[in-house]
Amino acid sequence: MAVAVKTLKVGSTMEEKLDFLSEAEVMKRFEHNNIVKLLGVCTKNEPVYTVMEFMLYGEAHRSLPSLSIKDRMLTLLPSNSMTLL
Repeated sequence: MAVAVKTLKVGSTMEEKLDFLSEAEVMKRFEHNNIVKLLGVCTKNEPVYTVMEFMLYGEAHRSLPSLSIKDRMLTLLPSNSMTLL
């Protein structure tokens, strides 16, 4: 299985660490064929990193440059899985 590893650089601020881990927390809640699956998070030592499924064609937002973030989310997520603010 091919994986992607996202690393938080050593010496990051507490705010950056919280943002990084918050993203992982959100990712672990999703289980859908069209959403990258989070496979693991390593926080024992620095650097902190996440391991997720490899996306063959890269990040989806790079394929949808003309859409707003709200429209991208609507495109990528099933309508029953999110509430728009």
